[in-house]
Amino acid sequence: MKASFSVEFQSVSDDISQALLAIIESVVDEANTTDVEPLSVEKDSAHMTVILEKLSSHYVPSGVKPKQVVKTMTRVIPFLTYGVEKTMSILVDYFNPHLSLTLQPSSQDKTDDSTLQQSVFYLNCFVNIVENIKLDSNGAKLKDYLLSRGMINLIILFILEIDKNKYK
Repeated sequence: MKASFSVEFQSVSDDISQALLAIIESVVDEANTTDVEPLSVEKDSAHMTVILEKLSSHYVPSGVKPKQVVKTMTRVIPFLTYGVEKTMSILVDYFNPHLSLTLQPSSQDKTDDSTLQQSVFYLNCFVNIVENIKLDSNGAKLKDYLLSRGMINLIILFILEIDKNKYK
């Protein structure tokens, strides 16, 4: 009975999280259409940090990713940048080590499966974020920033590394 309650509670918790994220997405989308005031940049950066930490927190445990919640989180993230360089930098700095992980030389010839799975999870999150960038001025700023920070090259190298590991 305890296991059943735990599974049911997690399902309700995921439903609530999904609903709250949908509300946040709507509010942030509306806010994204207005100019950002300089005083709110620190708050926006803090919001970005919090939501990125949730991707790897105990709430989203390794191996049991509530896919719909993660998908909604990655839909909201592009809006949270507001085209502000500091916030975009937080986004890139968060994903960079996760996507660079398999590219670092190791003593083993093959990256272990758990590390690879985790890296693929972050790659998928990053791809979902990029797919949800709006076609507006803030979206253009974010795309330009991602290009200037070399994220596209990093993704290509990452995919090549996964491919190389897959056939060893």
